[in-house]
Amino acid sequence: MLVPQNFEAKIGFTTLRELLEQLCLSALGRQHVARMQFITQHEQLSKLLAQTDEFRQLLAGGSEFPGAFYYDVTVHLKRASLPGAYLDAAAFYEVKMSLRTIRSALTFFTQAPDNLYPNLRLLGIGIQADRNLLAAMDKVVDDDGQVRDDA
Repeated sequence: MLVPQNFEAKIGFTTLRELLEQLCLSALGRQHVARMQFITQHEQLSKLLAQTDEFRQLLAGGSEFPGAFYYDVTVHLKRASLPGAYLDAAAFYEVKMSLRTIRSALTFFTQAPDNLYPNLRLLGIGIQADRNLLAAMDKVVDDDGQVRDDA
């Protein structure tokens, strides 16, 4: 389907995208929303609508889904991958808390009944948040971002 270049603005999609960006919890969420485009493929649109509806149900149901520590740790991970590089306490804390949030989200979906969030559950396939890595990071930085005395 061919659409004019200004189609998204004409139908209000640009305004909707801006409103969504304001509701995002992190820079990663805002980047994801900024990349969103008008979709004409029925199958892809149906999948995304199903995911959105499941998450709406999750939030409306008052579930204990992890809602904090959504940091963009991309820069920290790139730095940590360099030989001889290290992270300062603040960066280490953000990576640790992000990993904990990912692990909590994965646990939430694996413990939910199979039929409750099937489309959201699929998003976690192949994602691992190593419990041992998280435990090792916890020995270095506490939950307030302070380096432990015995680290």
